[in-house]
Amino acid sequence: MDDGYSMKKNFSILLNNISINKFRICFKYKVHSFNEFHMSGFSGELTNNFFWIQYRPKHLSPRNIIEWWMPTILEGRIYSQGDEIRICYSFDKHELAKALAYGTIGFAVTMFIKLILRLYLHGYNKMPCFFLAVTMGLAICSLPSVLALVSLHISDDSKRQLEKVLYEIIELGR
Repeated sequence: MDDGYSMKKNFSILLNNISINKFRICFKYKVHSFNEFHMSGFSGELTNNFFWIQYRPKHLSPRNIIEWWMPTILEGRIYSQGDEIRICYSFDKHELAKALAYGTIGFAVTMFIKLILRLYLHGYNKMPCFFLAVTMGLAICSLPSVLALVSLHISDDSKRQLEKVLYEIIELGR
């Protein structure tokens, strides 16, 4: 089921006693309501045969602060196969979260390289001073880069919660 363009792991479910229309109705009932988002932490949208479900933890804590600010999404597609439907899905982060993380990493790396070049080209070729400045620059640039990489991590708890709501939608449709 890999489309060749992503590094995401795809999952698939084959269902023989639910129609696409019934899945759509149950999906909208379970995760499309704005009030439901505030009560359960889930929101989602279904357009044609593509869907996504977002999970944002209801309570903010130091442990889930990254997931709260940059929530995990389950995105998928529904395929019709005669009397059966196949639901293929994967986990990801929103494009804005990925753009911010990659932008932060790119900015930090660019500033670090610029620091090295500036120090080397402007006469700071005394080795102890040069290495001290480069080490300090690396320490300063690594903190935002590490935070950006951590924000791209998809937690197992979010995966479980998202799969749980997907299976609840499926059970509603049966």
